Amino acid sequence: MILEKIESGIQERNVDRSYANNLLVSIAQILGISTERSTLKKEFEDFKNEIENAQLRKDQAEAIQMDQIIALLERADATCSDEEKARKYLTKRSSLGNQPLEPLQSFYCPITREVMVDPVETSSGHTFERSAIEKWLSDGSTSCPLTMIPLDNLYITP
Repeated sequence: MILEKIESGIQERNVDRSYANNLLVSIAQILGISTERSTLKKEFEDFKNEIENAQLRKDQAEAIQMDQIIALLERADATCSDEEKARKYLTKRSSLGNQPLEPLQSFYCPITREVMVDPVETSSGHTFERSAIEKWLSDGSTSCPLTMIPLDNLYITP
């Protein structure tokens, strides 16, 4: 259930703070960790450190997935101080009238995390920047970089 919530949150990319809060508390409860804010913050920081170490040892797909989990969990209240939350809110609020609208999250490549210029779809139904997925496949990977499920075929379509 937790993995499904994480996957859903990563794919939707626009989940709110409440979703992240509930997810973080659910993970803590399953792991038998206190849901006290300071404990959650410490565990989250430990988790980020483990991921940094894993990135040194693991392949690119795992690092991408871990980064997406971090980005999702960083939306939880327990992962930042009240001052950080207030600063983020004020920064976002003051920039609303000054900047052009951001592209929809679905326009960003999950591998490069940049707006796609030449998007293509794999047999998994996920969309990637052509050069990024071609590199992924040329490196010998035969699974979807997001789900790590083997692809039915290695064809990509615009």
